[in-house]
Amino acid sequence: MKALNIILPLLFLLLAGSCKAQSKTARHQEAAASAAPGKEDVLRVYEKQIRKYYKKLEDAGMDGVLVMSNHEKVKYTDIAIELISEALRRQGFKFVDSQTARNAIKKYYGVDITASNKALQREHFRRFIFKNGNPDERFEQTKLMTINPENGYPEFWKSIIFVPNYNYITTFPAINEVVCIKGLETMFVDDYDPNLINTGEIYYTEDWCKKLFYRNELVFHDSEAALNWLLKHDEDFLRGLFVGYGYNKSAAINRLMLDQITRNPNSLADRERCENIFASKRKDRKLPVHQELLQYVVNHVTN
Repeated sequence: MKALNIILPLLFLLLAGSCKAQSKTARHQEAAASAAPGKEDVLRVYEKQIRKYYKKLEDAGMDGVLVMSNHEKVKYTDIAIELISEALRRQGFKFVDSQTARNAIKKYYGVDITASNKALQREHFRRFIFKNGNPDERFEQTKLMTINPENGYPEFWKSIIFVPNYNYITTFPAINEVVCIKGLETMFVDDYDPNLINTGEIYYTEDWCKKLFYRNELVFHDSEAALNWLLKHDEDFLRGLFVGYGYNKSAAINRLMLDQITRNPNSLADRERCENIFASKRKDRKLPVHQELLQYVVNHVTN
């Protein structure tokens, strides 16, 4: 009986501890699920800000976010980053872990994404700094969003932006690139009903989002389907990889570059198209010789 009096309280404590552990695990899983991308209707979360942004576009015109105040640039760019992430997710993009992302960026762009933004900027590449990131780098990012009369187009907006945490790349992360309000597709060139800003349906743009999806599919998943799509619909992106960053490991991209060479080498236009094919100055001003392309010519091109 004495032994039973000792055992029963112990069993009670064990059961209570187990219930608490299960409850804690359940709460942790619930919190993790709520923080996962795509668990919220992002368009609904940011609907008010999106409509305010389009209201601002009425005054800004085609210059858009570039001529808004610094505070507005920062606020609306933060929102655009979240919208782009959701647009990619909706199209089926699988976000990779940080090490996989680092390896992919190194493969296609030849840069170490963990380097300082000052170093990355020399190659027109940047790592996005979130609101809760390094304050000094966040401040520097804001400065580079602003038009400088001496330097012209702001550096931030002409860079390739890598977004950590989500691990994707984008260019020009502006709200009106990733989402639109129905009826305002041609607001800069045609008359429109201004009431649509407050009442029109908000939707993800198709062309811009699709291009971004396939670019990320190629870079982070080495997708053959993405490469084939880009060859048909977004050759400029592939040329940019080759000329700007020296990526010449793809036979298909090498073939694309060789197709610029015509049988009329005396034509000025043809000579300009042929520039940077066998030796191109990278964004970091290095001048690598594309040996893989030369080997491709040896293996595939005949008289």
